[in-house]
Amino acid sequence: MFTMDGCPACEYMKDVAFANETLKAYLQNYFVIYEVDYNKKETYPQGLNPFGTPTFYILDNDGNKKKACNSRRCSCTDVFG
Repeated sequence: MFTMDGCPACEYMKDVAFANETLKAYLQNYFVIYEVDYNKKETYPQGLNPFGTPTFYILDNDGNKKKACNSRRCSCTDVFG
């Protein structure tokens, strides 16, 4: 997840969504969650260019990008559907 200071949606994801034990268990079971500070461009993983925050990328086991979304440009059905 690409985040940045002062991003209300990022804070919500960290403080509310990821604090939900059911969601947290599901994510930990099926995904590796990695947080990158949007303002530290040198930390961007190769090939991933966030388009706002928070931005999420779904990668396959080989690190290939399968899906990208942020709070304005996708829904859960886009990712899991």
